[in-house]
Amino acid sequence: MKRSIYGIGLLLCSLFMIFGVNEANAMPALEEKQELVQPSGEAFQASLSGSENLSWWTTGDEAVIKMGADHYWYYAQIVGQSLQVTNAKYGIDDKPSDAAELEEVRLLQPKEGMKQKEIPNPEEQVDLLSAGKQENTLVLLVEYTDAKIAYSDAEWRNRFFGMEGSTLNHYYEEVSKGKLGFKGATDASGSNDGIVKVTLPKAHPRPETANNSDSTYSQIVKEALKASNAKVNYAQFDQNKDGSLSSEELHIVTIVAGGEASYGDTGKVVWGHMSSLYESEAPLLDGVKVGSYQTGGSYTMFGEKHGGHMATVGIIAHEMGHDLGLPDLYDTDGSSQGVGIHSLMASGSWTTHNGEDQGTYPTHLDPWSKMVLGFVRPIDVQNNGAYEVTSFKAEQPSVLKLKTTDPSEYFLIENRQFTGFDIGLADEVAAPGVAIWHIDEQQFKNRQNNNNEAHKAVDIEEANESRLGYPELDQQQVFRLYYDHYFSGNGYDRFNSSTAPTSKVYSGASSGVSVTVLDPSSDAMTVSVKVPQGEDQQPPLWSKNAELTATMIKNDRLTLNWSEAIDDSGVASYVVYKNGSVLKEVDGSMRKLTVQGLATDKAYDFKVEAVDKKGYATSNGPKLNVSTSANTVERIEGLNRFETAANVSARTYDQAETVVIARGLDFPDALSGAPLAYQLKAPILLSKTNELPTETKKEIARLKAKKAIILGGENAISPTTEKAIKALGLEVERISGENRYDTSAKIAKRMGGDPEKAIIAYGLNFPDALAIAPYAAQQGFPILLVNKDTIPSATKLALKNIEETIVIGGESVITQKVYSNLPSPNRIAGDNRFATAAKVKTAFYPGAKTAYLATGFGFADALAGSVLAAKEGAPLLLVKSDELPPETVEAIKNVTDFNLLGGPSAINEKVEQRLYQK
Repeated sequence: MKRSIYGIGLLLCSLFMIFGVNEANAMPALEEKQELVQPSGEAFQASLSGSENLSWWTTGDEAVIKMGADHYWYYAQIVGQSLQVTNAKYGIDDKPSDAAELEEVRLLQPKEGMKQKEIPNPEEQVDLLSAGKQENTLVLLVEYTDAKIAYSDAEWRNRFFGMEGSTLNHYYEEVSKGKLGFKGATDASGSNDGIVKVTLPKAHPRPETANNSDSTYSQIVKEALKASNAKVNYAQFDQNKDGSLSSEELHIVTIVAGGEASYGDTGKVVWGHMSSLYESEAPLLDGVKVGSYQTGGSYTMFGEKHGGHMATVGIIAHEMGHDLGLPDLYDTDGSSQGVGIHSLMASGSWTTHNGEDQGTYPTHLDPWSKMVLGFVRPIDVQNNGAYEVTSFKAEQPSVLKLKTTDPSEYFLIENRQFTGFDIGLADEVAAPGVAIWHIDEQQFKNRQNNNNEAHKAVDIEEANESRLGYPELDQQQVFRLYYDHYFSGNGYDRFNSSTAPTSKVYSGASSGVSVTVLDPSSDAMTVSVKVPQGEDQQPPLWSKNAELTATMIKNDRLTLNWSEAIDDSGVASYVVYKNGSVLKEVDGSMRKLTVQGLATDKAYDFKVEAVDKKGYATSNGPKLNVSTSANTVERIEGLNRFETAANVSARTYDQAETVVIARGLDFPDALSGAPLAYQLKAPILLSKTNELPTETKKEIARLKAKKAIILGGENAISPTTEKAIKALGLEVERISGENRYDTSAKIAKRMGGDPEKAIIAYGLNFPDALAIAPYAAQQGFPILLVNKDTIPSATKLALKNIEETIVIGGESVITQKVYSNLPSPNRIAGDNRFATAAKVKTAFYPGAKTAYLATGFGFADALAGSVLAAKEGAPLLLVKSDELPPETVEAIKNVTDFNLLGGPSAINEKVEQRLYQK
């Protein structure tokens, strides 16, 4: 017989066979691995492939097998365009030479089915259905002498006509927004609920093992209809009195006792489908023809059980979709998945959630199917601009229709959220959002439907193609992927001719369509669209999460940053407002502006508006109230350490008679120099060993210095360099000793006076000596150096008249042994160099509002800055190049004015910004 078999969409796999593109409408199998067992006990894994027209099982080693009449699993062989069993049992006998190979099976052209129903022309179906339409539905429960219906009439009545939970009526009530439902056809079976059980006095016919399954399925329907006639008056449903029943007048559902072959059941099974009978085969019941294709009649059929449970609503809703006139939207030739899980008419009929049986939560129909059934009326977009797309939860869910430059092609835009039956998407899709569909109705007229993955009738544009480089649903192999196919303002947000996926029409020409999703995923999302010949009549658009933020907030300046506004004609400019007045208009390509000349610790109101190329301006741009920092941060820097020291000198003194010169590339001789330099009102400048840097020369000249004091011997500052200093007209004095300890003692002696206290620091590293240098300089205390375990003789001699000592650093650098042999010692120490510097600040500068900061891993900037810090009565604290250590953070709680010594390579902008935000 000729018939139309519409399949249930599901997760298609690489093992689909190749269907004839003009006729095949068979239901694909649910491809999941199952354990099969031979009657003799051999067990193995295999998965079902194909459809009712041609099916087989594929094993782990890619053997193609079928069950024989004796219930053994045999290697299959190709006979014509079909598969038949060989004589070799899988897992028992050797693989025969004529066994079918998987790749050969995929190329088979199975038997033709009858033509599918004519697909409605959506241009003629734009009118919405009236709310509350109820269509008569008769459910025939068909059992046999050896296969009984397992579930009660009440259970089936609820599965079809119940209004709560996973039922047919609940599903269509939701997807149609109450426009369509199904009611039990009037019958005389007792309950009058549209559920009629019939028992056929024969064994289950097992059509999937029959030589002519078409004839067997036809026989099942005919016998069931005739057996039901005693309980059903079919004439009452002939509304137009033409002597036959169309599916619109009566939906006939046959549920056959036993299993569902498409689910993977074997034995007493049928393969779910929707079909019809020839006029000559359709039975005449109560004077009307029932189930005739020629007069619009049809039936649906499926097995009562899926494995060990009752058939789920997915298969029922999918087949009812066919009975309403919808085509399959999976790829029936098996080369791709069509639209996959995104529609009931593809693999969305098998989706579920939280471990429920597959098909418990089938996904919604795609917007094209909803449109042709009259469930939605798309908004025909004529002008460019912003449009709101709402999910099915809205009173009237909105779908946008964007026409292209090709009359047969257009795009539909909908909003998919993981609620209602679309909760079935949650286990399959990464995030909800805007779905964009590409429609070419010419493919329906060509009978291609979705068989050509490169040119589908209904295609979903997969947002993550831009990341993957290919569309997932167009691949033959599928492994239950977690798809990311929807667009949103905080994810994939652009769709146009230059994006992937592209908005071009199938010929490769521009469609004239572009879409930008402005909002994050929600039940109402705004999109900006552009269509061919569309007029721009709106200002630019700001997304719901558009922001105006401030970075690099300082006491007198900050940088504004704002989100991009969207406009199809292009954003020409952004206008920035400060306290209600225009501050500046910048080019549309810019999205940041540094604002200067602000007052310290003051609040400002900023706003940004966008202007398009036609002069339309927004009035709802992002706003920001922000305060400048109460702290000031200044940086003293140069291109190198020599220039930094010179710039510190310039900040310290307008003029100086004396300069102190230390080696800039090593610290030993310089550690004790700050108190002497401060005493002489002299800056510390740096030099190379064998060369006097240009930066130092220029600063000496600017200071109009007359004398230079060199710290260290000729190995530190060579005679050549000394000569260069003298050449500048300066008198030169050198302070040096046999070693760093002797040098520090001689510097102390050069200071003169009769100090009662001295500073004791570790001589083999610089941090502690430099941290105390400003205080020592202010107080006129010399800095003397010691070893970890010993007091050098030069230091002992220098301590002869000292009554008290301040010891800087813990026992890891100056042991208790040394400490005990010092005059009246008092130790100031932290767990590390940063903590020790912080302790110095707490001890000697508790109320300081100003602080100097230098890197804790280099001596040059801190050495040069120590005199300036002393002059301003400020502590010197240490930091890391990209971080404020916690000890430093604690020490600067009450500090408001900061001076950074060195450039960004020493202390980067991250630390500077942290000080403003303290």
